[in-house]
Amino acid sequence: NIEKVEADSCWRVGYDGSDVIVGNIDTGVDTTHPALRGKWYPGGWFDAVNGLPGPYDDHGHGTFTMGIICGGDGNGPFVNDIGVAPGVKFIVAKVFNNQGAATICDMHEAYQWFATQNAKIINNPWSQRASDSLSLEFWNDLLNLLNLGVISVFKVGTTSAPAPPGSVKVPGSYPIVIAAGATDSLDNVMGWSCRGPAPNRPPWNNPSYWFRPDWNLIKPDIAAPGFHITSSWPGGGYDLLNGTSWAATHVTGACAILLQRDSTLSPAELYNILLEHADRPPQGGPYPNFNYGWGRLNIYAALQSLKVEDKSTQKILGSVTIYPNPFKNHLNIKFAIRNLQSEIFLRIYDATGRMVCDFSRLAVNG
Repeated sequence: NIEKVEADSCWRVGYDGSDVIVGNIDTGVDTTHPALRGKWYPGGWFDAVNGLPGPYDDHGHGTFTMGIICGGDGNGPFVNDIGVAPGVKFIVAKVFNNQGAATICDMHEAYQWFATQNAKIINNPWSQRASDSLSLEFWNDLLNLLNLGVISVFKVGTTSAPAPPGSVKVPGSYPIVIAAGATDSLDNVMGWSCRGPAPNRPPWNNPSYWFRPDWNLIKPDIAAPGFHITSSWPGGGYDLLNGTSWAATHVTGACAILLQRDSTLSPAELYNILLEHADRPPQGGPYPNFNYGWGRLNIYAALQSLKVEDKSTQKILGSVTIYPNPFKNHLNIKFAIRNLQSEIFLRIYDATGRMVCDFSRLAVNG
């Protein structure tokens, strides 16, 4: 699976996700696993289930996803080189208990915690029940993270094969996240991997929330390996499992590699780079579609498309986050930009992700 998405080709040219912090919302993580040792970012732990002070995983799912993100050292085809981006550091929110279940309240608390952290990517290998296909329970959480410059990666969900049209589950169906379907070693989409389209109703069908003008309810956005995947398991072992969780986690690792090369990439830019440079297996055409989205993940092709030297002279990004949000009374924000002839885009959002002020295209001269 690592070779299929060409992550190892990225390592050979010096890109393994180093200096990028990735968030994972799952059952926790075994940070003592040989493939994960030394990769946890100190202090990056939130336990909504038991309130314990340090990382652990009493289920296994979280350690497995973390292994796909960053397991190993990227130095060769060894048993523990199971991760897409072995150079990253990770932070973790444990929201799922030892049975793999979570409460809505704990989920909201975890997203509020992530909004205070420094990860630009959050892996979300979970979905709501099929009966909640129109739920907007987590819309504001994810919109808030998006407005903070954080890309959220989800699975499309699984169901009984063959997956029917429109079976994609929330929040993966939201247009403000990237969702992955699962493929096998021959690039066939798995029968149990949920299909689009997303619901044709607000906010899904509101183009102002789309990452690209031709999205038009297409889910999954992209496909990635999710069949017979080997990764880490608590206690130092390894396991072989199937699922769309693993497909999403490959995409999360891909985002880390791209952000190592260009840390200024926005969520929309990450989304479009991955989609535009995906491989398009002939059995899946024409693209895009409700089975593969725009194709199967190819990280090396996406990486090669980035030209940092041109981009860095065009964009200067800055952000200020105020806590608590909302705040009381008045707040003055002052900023100065010197020796720049350009335009400034200044937008202010509240804690729900709602834009409250938009001072776009402020002329700057000197």
